[in-house]
Order: sequence, then C-alpha cells, then structure tokens
Amino acid sequence: MQYDPAGFWYQIDVPGTGTVPITENSTIEMTYTASLFNGNVVDQYNDASHLQPFDVPDLIQGVQIALKKYATAGALIRIIMPSSLAYGKTGSGSVPPNSCFRFDVQVRSISP
Repeated sequence: MQYDPAGFWYQIDVPGTGTVPITENSTIEMTYTASLFNGNVVDQYNDASHLQPFDVPDLIQGVQIALKKYATAGALIRIIMPSSLAYGKTGSGSVPPNSCFRFDVQVRSISP
C-alpha cells in the first residue's frame, strides 16, 4: 500500500480505464464494502446489476479524496483510513466512535 499525505493508505488493485476525472461535482456508480479493522462489515453495496448513483460530496471525506486523486471508471481501489477521514469521534449507526476503516471500492461509471 502507499501512503497519501492526506492521511490514508491506498492500493490500486485494478487501474481505471476511464478518461473522465472524478471531481467534487461528479456522480459515480460504484460497488463497495466498508469494514472495520476487526473484519466487521458495516456497509456494502455490491449489486453490480442495479447500480445506484452517489454524489461525491455525499461520500465520507477519505473516500472523496482517494477517488478524486486515484480513480477513474473501472478502478478497484482499497483505502485504509483513520476515523478523522471517516465517521470521526461520533461514529454513525453501527460504526463505533473513533473507528478506522477499510473501504474496497470499484468505480463503475462517472457522470461529470
């Protein structure tokens, strides 16, 4: 894995083949799994046959930064991030406060 100065680690398992960059104004279709370091999956969307659009500003900060810097359509990227780039001190739903995360994201398409 490689370290990004924003504070997370990432690994590009499959480079993207798309030419449209991901920006703050993008809407992306993706599959993903979000898990805690103990292996508990706290969120996932893996139905590639019925993809949902996600607006980039609605994603957690660490995923936004990583996708904008390192992904295009077709990319499969793993992101390890501290709680400060995920759900922080308060947590969210089934996510305990101060939880570090692993996100596995496959970008399927990007709309500018």
